Amino acid sequence: MSSQPQLSGHILSEGETAAFAKIRDLEHQVGAIRKDVQRALAEIQELRNAVGPFLVAMKKVFSSYSGTEKSPEIAVSAAASSVWDVWKQRLGGKQSEIIEVLQLGPKTATQIKNAIGGRNSTVFAHLKKMSGMGLIVNNGGKYSLKEN
Repeated sequence: MSSQPQLSGHILSEGETAAFAKIRDLEHQVGAIRKDVQRALAEIQELRNAVGPFLVAMKKVFSSYSGTEKSPEIAVSAAASSVWDVWKQRLGGKQSEIIEVLQLGPKTATQIKNAIGGRNSTVFAHLKKMSGMGLIVNNGGKYSLKEN
């Protein structure tokens, strides 16, 4: 939508001219705000990428307090972490917690149950459903996030 006045043979009043000038100024302000928002979003993504590995490391450190075994492997990269964040939002609840635990590395069903709480049957039901969705794999009794 253009704020330029269309002259159709009549002279604009002082009020109309001022209104068009105000609209033009507001359009410039909106454009500047959009650029600021885009810059802020890019900076937030950079921050997530920078802090992601630290967060994974801290989760490994504190997982020992919750009774889960620490894995020596680096579980997921910062880029893959954002993909799993989307899945955690979509699934929610215990399935989201399972993804969080598996981001620390492969775990047995017992380790997962101890980390998230709940009953064995419930945890196994979630693991089976997530496996059917292609999100996790069971390798030798340990579950891990499927690498894309």
